[in-house]
Amino acid sequence: MTRRTREIFDHSTGTLYIEHVEDVEPVIEEVTEFRNNVDNGFSDGRQWRKIGSIPLVVVEHVLRTRGINLMEDSPEARKEVKKILNEFSKFRTVDKPV
Repeated sequence: MTRRTREIFDHSTGTLYIEHVEDVEPVIEEVTEFRNNVDNGFSDGRQWRKIGSIPLVVVEHVLRTRGINLMEDSPEARKEVKKILNEFSKFRTVDKPV
């Protein structure tokens, strides 16, 4: 996964901007392969189900812009994860909305 961080300092305002860029194609390829080769996200014994993978750059963006930590086990985070996976179906390992 290619990830870059770039810092930009605006001398006129004294503001430092930090930009995170990530190539999400490898995540999409992995999710697509998983979706095509696994029983709709279920493990062999159907003990667990992987519903998707959200790239770190998206997790950081949601934390920064919405103040929601997708890594937390909270009702707010679970709701936001579902929203993202339904909005960006390429991150889902299941064939239907979650």
